[in-house]
Amino acid sequence: MLQYKRLKQAIKALVSEAGGAEPDVLVERFTTILDEEVERVNDFYMDQIEEAVIILHSLKQHIAQIVTASDAPAAHQLRVASQQSLVSFHWSLFLLQSFVVINFTAVVKCLIVTECATLG
Repeated sequence: MLQYKRLKQAIKALVSEAGGAEPDVLVERFTTILDEEVERVNDFYMDQIEEAVIILHSLKQHIAQIVTASDAPAAHQLRVASQQSLVSFHWSLFLLQSFVVINFTAVVKCLIVTECATLG
């Protein structure tokens, strides 16, 4: 997750230093910190997407095995295992979607607070 508390502390520190500093310099310093956080979160997100692609490929292989299975009990077991994997995969994607929304909201809030702080 985005380290929202760290970003809020950075905003407060920059606002307290704002006495003689140019607003553009303060915004640039905060933007550097925010970029680091966004990059870290994005790296995690990309790792999760890569893992999801691998799982999806595995699920496709399960489907192919079900289609070609000649033994009904074996096909049933594969079908049940695939259904369980699909539910787990769906849950993982739901959590990833929530992760994206929460981090997006945190970035927007930080940008709004920063904009307000630099304007006055």
